Amino acid sequence: MGKKVKDQNQNISVLYHALVFAVIFGTFLGIELAALGDLLPYPWDAFKFIVAAVLFSFLLFYLFFKVLGLLPDVRKFFVSIGLFIIISFQTVILWIEINRPVVLTDTKIILGFLGALIISGIVSFGAKGFWNRLLIGKKENSKRRFWLFPVSYLVLLFAGLGIYSIFVHSKPLRKEAIPVTGQEGKVLLLGIDAAYWPTLLPLIEAGELPNFERLIKEGAHGDLPSLVSMYNPFAATITHGIKSAAVWNSILSGKSPFKHGVKDFVYTQIPGFKHPFRYPLLPSFTPSRKKIMNLLHLKHRPFNSTHRKTKSAWNIYTDAGMEVGTLGFWMTWPVEEINGDLLSDRFDDPLLPMRWFPEDLVTAEAVDTVLANIHHPPQEEMDDFTTFRYDPDYETNFPAGSRKYFEHFMLYNFIKSYYHDKFRVKLGLDLMQQHSYSFLAVYIYALDTAGHAFSRFKYPELFPDVTAQEVEFFGDIIDKYHKWIDAQIGDYLQKVDDKTTIVICSDHGMGPWTGVKWEKEELQLSGSHRKNGIVILWGPNIKKGVQIYPKNLLDVFPTILYLTGLPVASDMDGSVMTSAIESDYLQNFPITRIKTYETTHYKFLSHAETEANDSYDETMLKRLKALGYLK
Repeated sequence: MGKKVKDQNQNISVLYHALVFAVIFGTFLGIELAALGDLLPYPWDAFKFIVAAVLFSFLLFYLFFKVLGLLPDVRKFFVSIGLFIIISFQTVILWIEINRPVVLTDTKIILGFLGALIISGIVSFGAKGFWNRLLIGKKENSKRRFWLFPVSYLVLLFAGLGIYSIFVHSKPLRKEAIPVTGQEGKVLLLGIDAAYWPTLLPLIEAGELPNFERLIKEGAHGDLPSLVSMYNPFAATITHGIKSAAVWNSILSGKSPFKHGVKDFVYTQIPGFKHPFRYPLLPSFTPSRKKIMNLLHLKHRPFNSTHRKTKSAWNIYTDAGMEVGTLGFWMTWPVEEINGDLLSDRFDDPLLPMRWFPEDLVTAEAVDTVLANIHHPPQEEMDDFTTFRYDPDYETNFPAGSRKYFEHFMLYNFIKSYYHDKFRVKLGLDLMQQHSYSFLAVYIYALDTAGHAFSRFKYPELFPDVTAQEVEFFGDIIDKYHKWIDAQIGDYLQKVDDKTTIVICSDHGMGPWTGVKWEKEELQLSGSHRKNGIVILWGPNIKKGVQIYPKNLLDVFPTILYLTGLPVASDMDGSVMTSAIESDYLQNFPITRIKTYETTHYKFLSHAETEANDSYDETMLKRLKALGYLK
């Protein structure tokens, strides 16, 4: 009988210590992940997420103690050591997130993470202390001890999250009209995805890119550091933690992904959660990721404009009563009603509503022509880039996974991106004839597609098993696309007036694969992102022939606001690139600031209002997989 009681008490002791350890570890881990996924402002979703992390941790630690069969005294020692390791680990993670290069050191972000850590400590340690001192008193009762601890933990956890959410949701909002405080200039932004000086400069020096050369000599230029994702930043993937969807939304808002909310290409939909977890919850390197996701009923969904939490350029210029045009940037579908023209990134998907605004911006026939060219590209256009004979029926004519299949697959992705670029560039030129935009932004994407697909043919010495014929077919596509872009810049240079500043920037650079060892099976992916992109400013008030050193790409939009006569908002994370602007202009038109552009009257579309459904999401997921951004 005595042995039975002893075993029972031992079992309860094991359960209790596993629970204590799980509460502390799971709370720290859960709050950290909930903060990254933007769940903390929503107490009920955050509560469920953290409790799930604790339960998962409890299972692990219970099995750990059971398997090791540790004596209670030894177990307590291990718990103490474990607590020290966990707290140290969490402190290191926090330090990395705050101090990692190009990651913001914004005061609110620092205080937010410190607040999350304080909540973790109060909830995990406080629940145990609260129970020990107030509920139990001097009497030891193992069963009571086991049950009262989790109850007090849950109460403290929900209360802590509720208090935290009150402070998070108290944002300063603007009520009055936006003042135009400077000289009303105009800006044309050409966003060239993946443009990179180490690739551009040799072509410029060879005289192959005369318009780039002119802009550099007559304007200001420099490296433009990108933003590394706070989630999985060191992953050896083609993005290296640089997520174009998040980055372009930062360029066009002047705010970090933490503020505007579009943190990746996809988010995770968790069953029973109202709000999205704003990252892929399981990293790409997670073993058996697909099986785990199916088991937990997790789904990847592509971000869209309804998930953006702050205003972008087109909203700000609309509020200021200024005309704006934006063509084709990531995650702009569904479009919003603005004072100007907005073409979404998914303009060519006939299944979707709300692909452009206003309704007469483009015609369905023009989009059908784009689709026809993608599926059956005219050979004379393809000859500008490659002598390879593309077979539109390659999916049926070549075995899936064969080398020929991949060659056609890579070329198809490039062709699709090229015709998207061609459509946007031509539309931008046409619109400039009809409108006098304060701000026009045009997205050029296919350089990124070409870099990912054809880097191994441009740099065959770095990759195994590249044939001379493949180098002949595909080795010059990247350089030739730079020349095509240069020609488009020349067309825009002929259209701009003497009040317009041209800003060219990229979200990141591109070079041959630098991740984990490249495998021959990954034939369609041989280029990866680089941390530095490019920036060029050219126009009436820009210094001539100078090199500039912006902090990062968050400096782009504050500079655009200033050049168009609008104040810079204090809740933006970048600064005006004053080193690029003539000192006389800066003196005559000082930089002014307002607290925020966010207003009480502004209403973002809800996901339901777009009539979005699974089939809409599936087309975007297929596109992201084809480009190598999803596995």
